[in-house]
Amino acid sequence: TTEIYLFPYTTLSDLSAVRAAAVARALIAQGQDESRLTIRGLADQQPRVPNHDAMARQQNRRVEIELRPLG
Repeated sequence: TTEIYLFPYTTLSDLSAVRAAAVARALIAQGQDESRLTIRGLADQQPRVPNHDAMARQQNRRVEIELRPLG
């Protein structure tokens, strides 16, 4: 397996949450309405593909963004 340098975070979930928050801040700074956003960092909690190799783990490192319609 490939080690991921996490310091100062203790888990992949912590790191993923920080990444998701950074995406949210960037979208809000560009004028996106905060009330329309749902952003989740999923880390290893909900993999899209099995975490068998480095390529699969890379695909599973993601932030999902839901943008609700206006009105």
